[in-house]
Amino acid sequence: MSKVIVVPLSVYIKNNEQNSIEAFAKLGVSKLSMLWHWLPLPSFLRRFQQVNLPRLMDQYRRGEVDSLAFAKAMQPVYPSLRISMLKFEKAWNAHTEVTSFSKKAFDEIASLQKQGHKVYLFSGTNPMDIRCIQKAYGKPIPGSHFFSYKEKKLGKELVDGLLDKIYKENPKIKPQDIAWFYAPAGVGPYPQWGWLAWFLAPFKKWFHSGAQKYVAGLQKQSQAKRGFTLVASPREGEPGIIKQTTKLWPAPKRRSMADDASAKPVLAHKVTARSHLVDGPQPEKKKSASQTKPTSRKKRIPH
Repeated sequence: MSKVIVVPLSVYIKNNEQNSIEAFAKLGVSKLSMLWHWLPLPSFLRRFQQVNLPRLMDQYRRGEVDSLAFAKAMQPVYPSLRISMLKFEKAWNAHTEVTSFSKKAFDEIASLQKQGHKVYLFSGTNPMDIRCIQKAYGKPIPGSHFFSYKEKKLGKELVDGLLDKIYKENPKIKPQDIAWFYAPAGVGPYPQWGWLAWFLAPFKKWFHSGAQKYVAGLQKQSQAKRGFTLVASPREGEPGIIKQTTKLWPAPKRRSMADDASAKPVLAHKVTARSHLVDGPQPEKKKSASQTKPTSRKKRIPH
């Protein structure tokens, strides 16, 4: 049975949200207004926001609105944002960076597919990000894509949806035959500042909070009946996806000619001695009278 590998796209794409903040600031959007929409405000303060930006982004990632509708919905959030769709998409994609590490991971995914493995590229993403990644990579992104905006699901629903698909297509598959790569959430920004970190790095704090929930959910789901094997995604400079899967599923050792030769029994005697090996020692034959008489003769004494 072929193995199933789930690779999260976010692990191999560098996400620098500060680049998008700077890009939108150059278009006239104040950093203070961006901060206001990303703070974990209580519900009574949310009433003063015309649009809940995190909720709007989730709608976009779930495919409930397309890119154009999303850009238009952003204008009440940032009234100064009166630009073309082309400029909007360029500023939005400023946070996405496809590096040599990203391209190597894509090449490894393509190689694993050729080996007969089923590889899913998994992500809670949106159409603009995928277009940016596709353009930077320069060729079709490999793997079977399981993206939130295509599946109309996000978070735990997206994970459950992929597991449903895997177990439906492979009824006899076992959890140890499914490798789900993930990146540990790690430590968030400014841990020494506690909740004040939301004011210092609201975007990073928001993404880190989502990553913590995602990893905790994966760890719990991996132990369920329809589980899987969690594999820590390799970082840049570490052994890649192929080496990780080879370590998880070692190839069966091929028998060499030397192995075959050593497996054959070694005969310590010639073929003529086979009866002693198989039937045990044989009874000795009786000697004839001529054979029992001494062969020596008396010497004649000369006179």
